[in-house]
Amino acid sequence: WNLFNSTVCGDGKVSTEEECDDGNLFDGDTCASDCTHNVVSIIGGSFVFGFSEKELENGLHLAVPSRRSDEHLLSFAKFSTPAIPVRVRPFSIMKTEVTIEAFFNFITSEGYNKLDKDKFPEDLKALYDWYKHSILKVRKQYLEKGVPELDVAKFPVAVSKLDAVVFCAWLGGHVPTESQFE
Repeated sequence: WNLFNSTVCGDGKVSTEEECDDGNLFDGDTCASDCTHNVVSIIGGSFVFGFSEKELENGLHLAVPSRRSDEHLLSFAKFSTPAIPVRVRPFSIMKTEVTIEAFFNFITSEGYNKLDKDKFPEDLKALYDWYKHSILKVRKQYLEKGVPELDVAKFPVAVSKLDAVVFCAWLGGHVPTESQFE
């Protein structure tokens, strides 16, 4: 530790000892509370999505333990037939779930005002307007609920699809597709 060159995680300035510094000490966003990246790059590739009839007959859908009955699991697995080849392009995804405190930080921040409509391509100007409208709606809804209790702030947040889309856009990303989750 050096008095003249001290590192302070959470001050918004990336030092040589930090991978990132987003100006907060929240987990559940793109920069973890220890100033390490909370995003991992996935190289992408091809895989078979879903089950073939033969795999269902052989019980492959039962490979992961569950409290649900075999019949119940089979009824859901049938939605994933037929098996199809899928190609996923390289993408980035967060290493951890979004926490309640990170989502509430988004709700209470004014960071979304930094988006400049003039920098959006012409064909995306409507998306910008939708984003601004949606974020105001989401903020109002959550601000009416109040600040979350500290003992649950580190828990993963449960939000609607719209809330997830707006939060991911605010971070500069998108909600992962079903193929990316696979």
